[in-house]
Amino acid sequence: MAEAFPEKILLVDDVRLFLELEKTFLRRVVCEILTASSGEEALEVLRLERPALIVLDDQMPGIGGLETCRRIKSDPDLRSTIVLMASSPGLEPACWDAGADGFVAKPIVQQGFIERIRSFLPALQLRRNERAFVRLEVEAWIGDSVIRTSSRDLSTTGIFIKTDHPAFPGQSVKLRFNLPGAAAPIEARGEVRNRILPEGETRLSPGFGVLFRALGEEERRSIEEYIRRLEGGGEDEEDTSDR
Repeated sequence: MAEAFPEKILLVDDVRLFLELEKTFLRRVVCEILTASSGEEALEVLRLERPALIVLDDQMPGIGGLETCRRIKSDPDLRSTIVLMASSPGLEPACWDAGADGFVAKPIVQQGFIERIRSFLPALQLRRNERAFVRLEVEAWIGDSVIRTSSRDLSTTGIFIKTDHPAFPGQSVKLRFNLPGAAAPIEARGEVRNRILPEGETRLSPGFGVLFRALGEEERRSIEEYIRRLEGGGEDEEDTSDR
């Protein structure tokens, strides 16, 4: 069975405002977003996570973006990484000289930014819907425990399940759940990402999000079609007024 893994994209900028803006833009496509705030950190993340593409600011303290690009392209283990430099138009020639694969001018515009990235990664899919709020019965295997619970929301890249069972980011999870009208249950493997604890003033149900790491292509299509039916009013979404 073929497995679908979201492409990893690394965003590098020492200015948090720009980093958050780029993250917001990238949520339009199905990918895993990684971040770094310096050239040194970017090189560490590259070696650990092996993203397909890096968006690299040119002016940062320490190792600047141009030098970081040169180091990436001179490293046999990293040189295949697509480097998209983000800079002012006047510095574009220097970016090409450093070995960049592409260039995007600052200030970044969302549509052009997404189109530029998809020109290098054409398999990236635009999100039809960030997520669908829906209650599904879910079985989850985490550590030595089996959890039988329900979902809060679902997308083609992950699911949030309601539970006060302890979990930590990065922990492996095996999942099984049924989509209404589907011939077979969805089975997937993933890892814990965001966690909502039971204490505090939040009105959100406790639980954690799971990023799919191993999801068959047929299962992904089934989820996509189910969300499309929800968008078209073919199914009833969960009432989210208490969140």
